[in-house]
Amino acid sequence: MEKEIEDLPVRTRKLLSELKTLLNIALNKEYGNILKETWIDVKKAYDSIDHAYLTQCIENLNLPDWILKFIKQEDSERNSAGNSLSPLLFVLCVDSLSRKLNEKYIKVTVQTDAESHSTNHLLFIDDLKLLAKDSSTLSAMTGEAKEFLEVIGLEINKEKSATNDTCCEDTATLLEGVSVYKY
Repeated sequence: MEKEIEDLPVRTRKLLSELKTLLNIALNKEYGNILKETWIDVKKAYDSIDHAYLTQCIENLNLPDWILKFIKQEDSERNSAGNSLSPLLFVLCVDSLSRKLNEKYIKVTVQTDAESHSTNHLLFIDDLKLLAKDSSTLSAMTGEAKEFLEVIGLEINKEKSATNDTCCEDTATLLEGVSVYKY
């Protein structure tokens, strides 16, 4: 039983990677493989976040004091990547970027059997995928993301990031031919 518990994060990460792959397939199928995309990997995502910004994000949630104290205590004692709160805290920090992208840029729509979903980005833990129908929108979104991340103390890892459009090859590695992005 202990071994199964230890392996859970690895299995969970694998499952999530497979789900992201399925979502990518659905998005690209819907748009005939012509979507413009940038996959952004953040260097040491949680280790590098500006702590004043992180504290402000947590305080803005208006959580009960005991929860706020617990999170701040965990943050001060954190072992970064080993801390189970790290992914949640990272997502809280980039939530305002997500909101800005949603408000400012056109979304793409994916139709499923029952309903449709519209988005211009996917954000999960420390992965950000930007989606656009044209190069100028993708370039603007990538620039917006890069600027935001720099302001909060983060840096894009160009070697682990990728794009399928030349407009963003200064930020991410250009995928050519049949190359695929590996999460």
